[in-house]
Amino acid sequence: MTAAAPPCARVRVAGVARRRQGGWGGRGRCCWNGAGRRPAPRYAGGTCVAGLGEGERELIAWAAAYGREFRVDLLAAKLGLSELELLARVERLQRRGLLKPTGTATVDFAHDLVRDAVLRALSQPRRRAIHAHIARVLQPAAKTTPSLHGEVAYHASLGEDHALAVRASIAAAEHGLRVFANAQAAAVAQRGLASLSQLPAGREQAAWHIALLRQLIVAVAYPAGSRLPALGAELQQTIETARLLGMEADEASGLHMLSWLTQNANDTVMRLMAGDGGRP
Repeated sequence: MTAAAPPCARVRVAGVARRRQGGWGGRGRCCWNGAGRRPAPRYAGGTCVAGLGEGERELIAWAAAYGREFRVDLLAAKLGLSELELLARVERLQRRGLLKPTGTATVDFAHDLVRDAVLRALSQPRRRAIHAHIARVLQPAAKTTPSLHGEVAYHASLGEDHALAVRASIAAAEHGLRVFANAQAAAVAQRGLASLSQLPAGREQAAWHIALLRQLIVAVAYPAGSRLPALGAELQQTIETARLLGMEADEASGLHMLSWLTQNANDTVMRLMAGDGGRP
């Protein structure tokens, strides 16, 4: 006769919400698991996550790391499942009150607190591995859906795949500039530079550095361009690195941007003298 599974710790979503609102100062109650060990500490929406099957736990872990509503076809690809297999798991989690459909082909967590609880249960190494895998799976889809480049960069950064994060950041910033989303392009270029700092110096790193600086300079040039002098100095240093490494094409690309930057600065001064505030 098979023994019944020990009850898990039951930290209810409602209780978490009350604590966050300051209405309950106590700790969440948990039941002893009969072995003196800390039980699997997740209970959400009346459903014990620890009681899920392996397939459902894998799905919900990946969905939590994804961070927002997910497309069924993309998550199926991440997990190496057919869409029918994934949908069967989604339906079981939906009956447990953990997931909910948000469209004809998209699903999300029933509550942000459920996602938070699942994320807290993941070890840092596993979370990093999941993010890295998500980035690699999204990469082919980003070739036909450029808006996904930013997600590839985000997950690659969290997965510590810094080379992929930089490449995706360059692609995402380029897409942002193309659709006139300069603020988003600047933000993703900055994240790319942060990932770039984790890579060893060399020809590839120097080429990526120039590309990211070019994009960041264009993105922040208007309306005021207050950051341009500092970026110009960094660009000059990177151009010198490219020259020393014999990277003629990248050196020329950097010099072209430096020339544009100088002209832009002169035009801004002229507009300020004309009294229009330096607006283009």
